[in-house]
Amino acid sequence: MIVMDSSGWLEIVGDGPRADAFSEALQRSERVVVPTIVVREVYRAVEIAGGRRRADQTAHYLARFDVLPLDFDTAVAAARLGKELKLALADSIIYATAQRVGARVVTGDNDFAALPDVHFIPVEQ
Repeated sequence: MIVMDSSGWLEIVGDGPRADAFSEALQRSERVVVPTIVVREVYRAVEIAGGRRRADQTAHYLARFDVLPLDFDTAVAAARLGKELKLALADSIIYATAQRVGARVVTGDNDFAALPDVHFIPVEQ
């Protein structure tokens, strides 16, 4: 089971240089959890880059997976993790969500790179 952060989804929908690596992670996972904060981040980025229609298509794609809203316990856990690990708001929610469901975070975001239960996909040099 994985939780892919926004960087992975943006690579896939934007056909970025790491799109194949993120797509492979999706295909190998039996369950993919999408925190609602990821939906927000991805929608906004796609809308800015490609317009509302493209953003709506992307949201429809994300809805195929297990979208998990932020609940009270996860919000509290995210606040604690954010303080402890010095994570930004969205990153702390993504990481707390992954811990809550027992998933591994798949990411290209350096802020996650050294954390446990993270599969970091770096930019090729």
